[in-house]
Amino acid sequence: MLVTGAQPIEAISLEDMGYSFGPKVKPMFVGLNYEFKKGTSYWIKGGSGSGKSSLLKVISVLATPLGGDVLINGQSTRAMTFEEFLPYRLQIGYSFELGGLLSNKSLFENLILPLQYHKLMPEDEAKTWIEELATLFELTEFLHSRPSQVSGSIKKATVVARALVLQPRVLILDEPTIGLSQSRKDTLGRLIHEWREAGKLAVVVIASDDVSFARKATTKTLELKSQKIEEIESVHSAFIVTHKKASS
Repeated sequence: MLVTGAQPIEAISLEDMGYSFGPKVKPMFVGLNYEFKKGTSYWIKGGSGSGKSSLLKVISVLATPLGGDVLINGQSTRAMTFEEFLPYRLQIGYSFELGGLLSNKSLFENLILPLQYHKLMPEDEAKTWIEELATLFELTEFLHSRPSQVSGSIKKATVVARALVLQPRVLILDEPTIGLSQSRKDTLGRLIHEWREAGKLAVVVIASDDVSFARKATTKTLELKSQKIEEIESVHSAFIVTHKKASS
């Protein structure tokens, strides 16, 4: 979501990026260079321990590289203050496998929180948008429940929906379909396709072992091998909606 005066994100680049879990741990990446470009949806493949989740956290600027830099529109994020980076942060939607829902808040409160905290919409508009998103992901009847009161499938759907709340320019998803019903997978894939076609989404990066979903929702396949990113193929996404009823 663009705040007034913010520059839209057009690309995110890794520049000689190195990453490790600690100073005494073997680096996950060394000297990694890659540009995630506007108009492309990327599928990140790789075996267990290849660093898919770590890479997504670095791209999201949620993890700090050991060396090198992450550039947004060619600008160093290392050199940015919190205030300078915030307009970009609000354009990045992300969902990680373990979620991070606040246990003391309802699903509705979890979803609306970023809109309220950053005062990005009038309260009535924010409520309407959250209700619309809940309808799309078949969460309406669970909105006033807390995470501990719903199934893992509902929690996962909420985590995925939360990544879309700010209507981001950049969408980064780590294993988004694990635990999702087919109809919710279809909703996510359709939204990615529609928002990208409409120019709302500039960059999409998905790490997933769900081959069927990834091939439909993305246009370029990347594989992590030996601490490097290899381009495997480019395809046209063709998401097909099956309209199956979700189960909670």
